[in-house]
Amino acid sequence: MNALPITSGPALRFLVAAAVVFAVGAQVSSQTKKSDSLSLDLGSETVLIPRPEGLQEVVKRSLLLTFWASETPQSDLLAAYVSDSDSELVERGEMPLMHYYAKIAIPKVRRRRHDSSSVFEAVVAEFRKGTAEYLNTDTAEIKKSLKNLEQQISKNNSVDAELEISKPKNVGVFNVSPNTYSVLLLSTVKLESGAKEAQRLVLAGASLVYVKNRILGVTCYRTYESEADLEKMKDSVMKWTNSILAANESK
Repeated sequence: MNALPITSGPALRFLVAAAVVFAVGAQVSSQTKKSDSLSLDLGSETVLIPRPEGLQEVVKRSLLLTFWASETPQSDLLAAYVSDSDSELVERGEMPLMHYYAKIAIPKVRRRRHDSSSVFEAVVAEFRKGTAEYLNTDTAEIKKSLKNLEQQISKNNSVDAELEISKPKNVGVFNVSPNTYSVLLLSTVKLESGAKEAQRLVLAGASLVYVKNRILGVTCYRTYESEADLEKMKDSVMKWTNSILAANESK
C-alpha cells in the first residue's frame, strides 16, 4: 500500500487552510446557514455531519471559493464553517474576523472507496511515523496551493497578495481511538497585501475520522493567544468528532 498519498492530505490541507484567516474579502454577504446537520454523499455511503458547536455552515459560492482555494488538487472540500459571530458579520455584509473556523475534506480517490478499519489503522500509523515529512511547507504542492490562495485573496481584495506559512509545530496528539486520531498544530501565517502586512498565530486541531468506511479530514482552526486555547481546541475537536461518530452509528 502506498501510504503517502493517503496520509499527506490532512496535513497538507492544514498548511494552506490556516491562511484562510486572511483570504476572505469584505464583499461577502448572506453566506452561511443555520442547520443542525448536513448529509454528505460519499458514493455508496451517506455520512451525517452534525453542526459543530459555535459554528455555522458556509453555503454561498464566493466564500466557499476561498476555502476551495486552500485545498490541494488531490482533495475535495465537503463542508466549511465560520463562527456564529462571523456569521452575523457576514449577514450584515461585513468582513468576518476568522478567529475560529473549520472544514471537512476527503482525498478525491477515497470519496467513493470502501476503506476497512485496518486501512485506517495503517493511515494513522504512517502519519505518526512521518509527521515531520508531511508538514514540510517547502513542496511543489504546497507552493501551488498557496499561489492559488494568494490569487483568491488578490481577487477578493483587489490588491496583490503574498502569503507565507511557517512550518507547523506539533504540540500534541489526542483523541486517539479506533475511529479517530487528532493532533494539535501551530503555525504562523503572514500576509503582505499592497502596502499592508499582517501576521497571526493559528492553532489547528486536525483529525482523521473513520466513519462508514470513509476516512475524513476534519479540522478546526483558532487564533492562538494563550495556552488556554490548547484545551479549548481539544474540547471542540473531541465534541465534534464524537458527535459525527454518534450520528452515524447503526441503529
